Amino acid sequence: LTTSMPDCWYRLGTTTSTNYPYISSTQASTTGGKSLYMYNGGSGYYAIAITPRIADEIEMDSLLISFYTYGSSTSYRLEVGIMTDPTDATSFTTIGTIHPTITETWERNEFYTRNYVGNGHYIAFRSPIGSSNTIYLDDINIDVIPACPHVENLMIASVDNATATFTWEAGSTESSWEVVVLPAGPVD
Repeated sequence: LTTSMPDCWYRLGTTTSTNYPYISSTQASTTGGKSLYMYNGGSGYYAIAITPRIADEIEMDSLLISFYTYGSSTSYRLEVGIMTDPTDATSFTTIGTIHPTITETWERNEFYTRNYVGNGHYIAFRSPIGSSNTIYLDDINIDVIPACPHVENLMIASVDNATATFTWEAGSTESSWEVVVLPAGPVD
């Protein structure tokens, strides 16, 4: 059992052990051989992994947080939030919650902070209070929301011999999109 965390990160929790969350090499990662192991220990417990402080000059409602998760149950949850104090779990403000949609596969997740209102400057990931909850995180990136954000919930609505209809939700406030269609197979 390792108890290490990424450099300059914080951890809080009320798990059955004070060692959660931690960097794990048990579960294969998307890159690098290690991932962040989030485990809350069961009913009534939580675990929080907290990033280093985001600089004051960066607007906290202008960030895109992307990362991969891996869970063995679709009933598991992970909350993404912002904290004002990395030593006070009550300062956690949730900006979104994920549930794995498939099990035992790495899934990419994105959260926009555009609806955040507050003074927090720490991004945090919480394995919430509830029944036992285990999720791994990897390749966490925090960026400014791009001028042309990704669309969300892209789905194929219908397909026939000549057409395909796609639906999606705007990634921000955009109202028009450029769609590129390429032939099947290798593209030069």
